[in-house]
Amino acid sequence: MTSTETRIDPPYVADESTQLSAFLEYHRATVVTKAAGLSEEDAHRSLLPSELMTVARG
Repeated sequence: MTSTETRIDPPYVADESTQLSAFLEYHRATVVTKAAGLSEEDAHRSLLPSELMTVARG
């Protein structure tokens, strides 16, 4: 459920596995929402130089 229109708040009272899965889905939906509308070039543009980011470049 990663949609730019839907982001469900995770439950605050649940077992550990349910909370972990729900928070992960919540954060995935947040990233999708924030990245919506970016061009392919902007999505791959590095804002700051970093040695850590060289692993992700292909």
